[in-house]
Amino acid sequence: MFMNEYDVVETLANTADQVDEVPNMYAAARVLHALMEWTNTNSDGWPYWQPPQRAASRITNMFHDRNYALRFGNARDGSPLTDITETELLRLFVPVKAFLTKQKVNWHAELPWAALFPAA
Repeated sequence: MFMNEYDVVETLANTADQVDEVPNMYAAARVLHALMEWTNTNSDGWPYWQPPQRAASRITNMFHDRNYALRFGNARDGSPLTDITETELLRLFVPVKAFLTKQKVNWHAELPWAALFPAA
């Protein structure tokens, strides 16, 4: 599911407000926001360049599934907001890392959120 720039910024703000409850989702939101900013700097922009959007699709789908709970504290079925696991978080990053590697971006040195990725 595509997230426009407003959605990405709103998701970052929502997870930042709840960072104690959802630290892994906050980390994913930071990565998504950083990827969007990187895309805007290095192309025609987030809405127009499809490869980074596809690389982020696992992250955006995860947020789409949990958006209601992020906004209101509970899912539509009444279940409480729960964070993703660290293993799930790292799986979300795999296509982003692959995309950046194909773009010949040294994400450990050039991007401010590289500390979120484990060293390869």
